[in-house]
Amino acid sequence: MNTQQTRRIAQTALVIVLGAVAASSIGVAQSANAREERSKSALLEAASLQSNAKGERRIENRAEADRLLRQVLVEGTTEQKALAANNLGALLHEDNRNGEAVAVFRAIPFDALKPEQAVVYRYNFARTLQATGEQLAAYDQFVEAIKLQSTLSIAVEAAFKINEELGPTRLGNVRALVELLLERNQIGTAGERTKYFLNRWANHGADQQLLAVLVHYYVAAGITAQAFNGGVVLKGANQQTEWQFLTTLARKAPQLQGPINGTAGPTCANRISASTRTAARCFSSFRCSTARRRKNCFPTGRNYPGSGNLSRGC
Repeated sequence: MNTQQTRRIAQTALVIVLGAVAASSIGVAQSANAREERSKSALLEAASLQSNAKGERRIENRAEADRLLRQVLVEGTTEQKALAANNLGALLHEDNRNGEAVAVFRAIPFDALKPEQAVVYRYNFARTLQATGEQLAAYDQFVEAIKLQSTLSIAVEAAFKINEELGPTRLGNVRALVELLLERNQIGTAGERTKYFLNRWANHGADQQLLAVLVHYYVAAGITAQAFNGGVVLKGANQQTEWQFLTTLARKAPQLQGPINGTAGPTCANRISASTRTAARCFSSFRCSTARRRKNCFPTGRNYPGSGNLSRGC
């Protein structure tokens, strides 16, 4: 066999190989499309079965929905698998099979999803974790959901409730959650929750964690000296004015009188944190006339709404 014949055979073989690769690629694409279409149909059928899982066929319908969703977990696209996992986790949760549900939710690639999907799946995951008694893990998922959608009030309320149930050791978490809400411009909710926990845990170190945050709220809400002292009745704290709320709080927790009245003298300074002393100076500034200038109410340096309008303290 001469060189020219060898070259011709090699070229023919190369064409055959390339043709086989091309045919294989087309087959893979067709197969992938088929799996995606099957998964789409399975998701729709499972949803129908879940919504009609009543009466005599309840058990059969839910079992079939379970089977279809697990099929999608194998064959579907990333987005389809995430939806199937969420729906399967919800199904298992409804059947009180929460251990299985948690395992299904854990497999969801939350960070790879669109925010509008991830927020729903994280919230459902959190509720399932609560059902298994994993309160701290549930709290983390609620917070992740809030980061994605700070207006999701059911997640906000659930997160604060967990903190309250776990007690004053969670004051740092309450503070972080309030600061998150302030950053996301959920000012009203942030103020209400801060006042609630200040009042509830006033004698359990709330002054150390929340008094400075309350000042952040006042600035973010744009509260004037007139409103602070009683010219306007603001929502929360049993419809008291802000100064009435603070003086009532000081009577309940005497250790707060110094910071609230702005009299952080040597004795008081031994009991309160640097952030609380900063808050005390700010409370004094709020009681000044609106013509006086106030500043430095943000010891943590966070960029809250309205913080750019601050000026020097009284």
